[in-house]
Amino acid sequence: MVVAGKSQRNLDAGASVERIPPHNIEAEQSLLGSMMISEDAISIVAETVKPEDFYKESHARVYNAILNLWSRGEPTDPITVSEDLKTTGVLEDVGGKPYIHTLMNVVPTAANAKYYAEIVERNAVLRHLIKAATSIAGLGYEGAEDVEQVIDKAESLIFGVSQKRISEKFTHIKDLLAESFEQIEKLYEKKTHVTGTPSGFSDLDNLTSGLHPSDLIVIAGRPSMGKCVAFDTEVIDPYTGAITTMEEIFRRKSVSLLSLKKSLKLEVMQPAVFVDDGIKPVFEVKTALGREIETTLTHPFLTLEGWKPLSELNAGDRIGVPRIIPVEGTFDMWEHEAKTMAYLLADGGLTSANPRFTNGNTRIMEDFIAAVTKFPGIKVNIENKNGPKTATCCVSAKTRGHNTRITLLGRGVKEILKHLGLTQLQLAQRASISLGTVQLMVNGNYVPSDKTFLRVCTATNKAPEFFIEGGLEGVDSLRRKNVVTEWLKEHQMMGKTAQEKTIPEVVFRLNRKKLALFLNRLFACDGSAYVNSRGSYGISF
Repeated sequence: MVVAGKSQRNLDAGASVERIPPHNIEAEQSLLGSMMISEDAISIVAETVKPEDFYKESHARVYNAILNLWSRGEPTDPITVSEDLKTTGVLEDVGGKPYIHTLMNVVPTAANAKYYAEIVERNAVLRHLIKAATSIAGLGYEGAEDVEQVIDKAESLIFGVSQKRISEKFTHIKDLLAESFEQIEKLYEKKTHVTGTPSGFSDLDNLTSGLHPSDLIVIAGRPSMGKCVAFDTEVIDPYTGAITTMEEIFRRKSVSLLSLKKSLKLEVMQPAVFVDDGIKPVFEVKTALGREIETTLTHPFLTLEGWKPLSELNAGDRIGVPRIIPVEGTFDMWEHEAKTMAYLLADGGLTSANPRFTNGNTRIMEDFIAAVTKFPGIKVNIENKNGPKTATCCVSAKTRGHNTRITLLGRGVKEILKHLGLTQLQLAQRASISLGTVQLMVNGNYVPSDKTFLRVCTATNKAPEFFIEGGLEGVDSLRRKNVVTEWLKEHQMMGKTAQEKTIPEVVFRLNRKKLALFLNRLFACDGSAYVNSRGSYGISF
């Protein structure tokens, strides 16, 4: 039968309809996004999902980049992943930086990474099955004379799909025996039990004959066998010079540390695992040079006889400590800030409302004044300049025109009250503020907060600019603060007595030039260099 306007189409058994292989682009995107959100997601899926499981080749490349970064202990966020793809020259091929950021934004949480991985893996298996079935159909159409051989090939193809998710491989016993005999011969010839690379741990080498290529050695032990130090032990960041504690490191679960290698050189490494060792007794270890650390009895120390736990050490034993830590900070600060910080740490008085600096050296005093007055809105008053006592600089905020503007603000409030026929009490009630606040404001003795000032404006139906030029910004400018005092508070220096002063955290992150400047001014006040009668020398602070 022929239908008008349409041609008859005869579909026989040999005709094929083109179909799209099973896949789920959204699941692939969500999986990659989860891996960039959480490193835990990577460890969950890395052993099950392979790069070839992705339908889109660009997704496979992103997956490879994430695994490469993760294996090196580096961050796996969109920025680092993009940089890794850029290094390999495939960033633009996968859609560029915008697409990498999109991948992380398509998934709200990494909690479902396992399920995304199962979807990707399931579709990959189905595609492999389709490919195997197509190959088997081709074998059938070829009509080979040896049917048994065709069946073997078909079984092999199906078996290959079923074993696709298993990483182990089968090895003929003949090959295994050959390897074993070869290893026995090496042991006999070398007259030693270690045929591979020695690990440095004799007991481990006795069990494994050393480390060999492709070997997977799993070592299980109690948490107390690790390197255990007290929670407040300070550790230096090898990249920034910043000081942190073991407690902070454990909470972040991510850090770079300096580790001593066989070459006796310090190198950067990333811990493989973080273990909470619970509550255990710790012991204070103090060296002849005055260095101190608190550790458990199992913590190892490097001695002339190798590594030994604290439990095996005695007073007087020699242990290795670094002479120089090869770390330089990268943070920069203004020269006047580095100078001011050093001077006030050495000879500063920081317990009053305003910082004070006392020094009898005229050159140092002039240098301090030149530095501190580079802070905006700062002035210096010199006390005992020509008196019997050592001169002291008092660092305070400039107040030119300051009191006059507060008086003008109060006068403006007073005039509006007169214009509206309101008493100070009525304004206080309308604005929901205290009568005392209104009285202080009218008399020019008080700068209101933004909230209080806006309530006054609402109660009088006047804009902020009516009372003061600049409105809210104008009122804010009246709250003049000593910027040096605020700066010292930020660095936790203000309010500290001489006994309480410590080096601010930012100093450890300074670049070499500014750190040198800081130390120069610090030692200029309270430092000394000397050579004694025996010819030995020293530097002290």
